[in-house]
Amino acid sequence: MDCLNDKMHKKELGAFYTPKAYCKKATELVRKAISQIPHGHDYIILDRTAGTGNLEEFLTDKQVDDITIGELNNYLGEDIIEKYLKDKQNIINLIEYTDFDSITVGQFEEYKTKINIHDYLFDNELSHCIVNAYELKEWIVLNERIGDKVKMIIPPPVDINNEKSTVKGGDALKENFILGNRTSLLDMSDEYYEAISGLNGYVKNPNINIVMFENPPYRNDIAGNDRNNGEVTKMNERSFVFNEMSKVLNTFSNTNISTVKDISNRFIWSAWKYYLQKEDDFFVLFSPVKYWKSLGLCNKKFIDGFLFNRHHFHATPSSISCILWKNEFEDIDKIELKVMDVENEKLIDIDRIVTIKKVKNTLETFF
Repeated sequence: MDCLNDKMHKKELGAFYTPKAYCKKATELVRKAISQIPHGHDYIILDRTAGTGNLEEFLTDKQVDDITIGELNNYLGEDIIEKYLKDKQNIINLIEYTDFDSITVGQFEEYKTKINIHDYLFDNELSHCIVNAYELKEWIVLNERIGDKVKMIIPPPVDINNEKSTVKGGDALKENFILGNRTSLLDMSDEYYEAISGLNGYVKNPNINIVMFENPPYRNDIAGNDRNNGEVTKMNERSFVFNEMSKVLNTFSNTNISTVKDISNRFIWSAWKYYLQKEDDFFVLFSPVKYWKSLGLCNKKFIDGFLFNRHHFHATPSSISCILWKNEFEDIDKIELKVMDVENEKLIDIDRIVTIKKVKNTLETFF
């Protein structure tokens, strides 16, 4: 999937694709968030940077009880599956079957043991998703993969044409996407604005919680990437979020206009500003950790997280965090992340904890 765009176009869009092993591990954080949603509430999983749908690949697309043992690997990591099967070892002889892999989770769960698989998986998780893609080729693949399984794909199919490399209405940082305001500059269908209205309705509904699950593009607009791509330049110049975030620069720590020019920061800030409104909303976020460490874009409650090798994103060698935040104010000085790597496309637990401390002041204050 990450070969859809040439390397230069990926760099211009800031698109570095999430390896499957990391997607599956991050899905554990999504489920940890779902497990903490108040009883009786529904939830939405929102991904404004879905691309081809890599992050959503391991979400369930059926009732948990209908999942077979052979299908568990489609949704869970090997460590959890091994622990689950070991826990059920003593009841296997109580089940009639001809093919072990065809046994359903529902058959196992008729016999109560220490582990309940419903603590690890939830019914039809994919049907709770609202996804968006900005690049045309990615939108086409996204729609083919999960368009009929998710709650909503934005923009809807009626607004898609092949005239440009990006899709009209797919820029999640523009005013029409966030507020649903119609404009003569963007001729979108009624279905598009109904979708935006529906999304905002979920955000405002007190009985629906939002779980954002995103790997925002990494691109700093001051790096000169805009010069060779008209669409990317327009995405920056017309960004509603760019303008709104610029107005509140003084509320961030150790920051200046370059913070706003980094597109990943705009996605992070706008997530808290426009979508995560309730205390029991959550954000599962892939990003270099500077947004928390030094920029002050996230004084929220840390729940859990990992540190991944960014090299496997086909990006420059470094680390990238994947953290579950709860929308509850918490001013902490350090967080601890479990270190993970990938070897032969399999997740490797390095068995190491890295402590990341918040930076109170940067060298910039001395100049």
